[in-house]
Amino acid sequence: MNGAALPPPPAGPRIAILMATFQGEKYLAQQLASITRQTHTHWSLWISDDGSSDETVSIIRDYAQRVGEHRVHLRKGPQRGATANFFSLLLDSAIDADYFALADQDDLWYEDKLERAIRVLATSDIGTTPALYAGRVLWVNALDEPIGTSRPLRRPLGLAHALTQNIAGGNTMVFNRAARTLIQKAGEPSVPVHDWWIYLLLSASNASLHFDQQPTLRYRQHADNQIGAALSWRQKYRRYHAIAQGQWRTWQNQHLAALQSIQPLLPEQQRQLIDNFSAWRHRPFWQRCLLAPQLGLYRQYRLETLAFYMVGLLGLL
Repeated sequence: MNGAALPPPPAGPRIAILMATFQGEKYLAQQLASITRQTHTHWSLWISDDGSSDETVSIIRDYAQRVGEHRVHLRKGPQRGATANFFSLLLDSAIDADYFALADQDDLWYEDKLERAIRVLATSDIGTTPALYAGRVLWVNALDEPIGTSRPLRRPLGLAHALTQNIAGGNTMVFNRAARTLIQKAGEPSVPVHDWWIYLLLSASNASLHFDQQPTLRYRQHADNQIGAALSWRQKYRRYHAIAQGQWRTWQNQHLAALQSIQPLLPEQQRQLIDNFSAWRHRPFWQRCLLAPQLGLYRQYRLETLAFYMVGLLGLL
């Protein structure tokens, strides 16, 4: 990140990069450097810091001085966790652009990440139709050593999938102005994570959904990840244990309540699917067994889909 400030961005689609930070001094400088190297240079960076007491803010201010303070905007976050911090950026109408990208504080972006996303979104961006881009990631450890790659997409994106799982990681998301407007209209819901909500909302609105089968970034796995990938047997056990303890049911309650609160924004067919799933969860066991095949919900892999319905039959959804 050495050298003079970057020149003013050229003409072309404007991208607002939205980053939420908290105690990010360990990896933040590397992430900022990867943003500087983007081949699409017409971007601005909006950072909401949630009260960091380490060197996070100093790193951001130093970065702004080097690349140009016209590009980097630092603000105080709501200090209610990462999800609320991201929503504070997503819902701020003062942040304007043609496209919006979400960024975590500890990843490493590939140099063409933004360029690829815009190229894909441009194929369906007609101004009034919400459009979302997301993609696979390369997992790396704290030392930036590759440890795996997220799985490829096997089945289509859409609400019937979004109700069961989120494969659109926030750190890969880029969306157009129409999608951002819809997010603003929906407001800040009470949901566990912002990226799953964005995928749900846009799926329920018949948005144009795009998934890049090629990894878009190096997703760092370390002890301080808010969620992270379940790569080890211990991590997988913790997730299964959380499901057994009712975490998944709580999350589904929050998602469905949030979707039902904005039903006027959604097409009739999607509202019906949401209502059908909500009602199915509360039916007697024998009715859930009979009606499960009619729901049409699915995850990306068959065994995962079977597991989803088993969890539902056990009353854990």
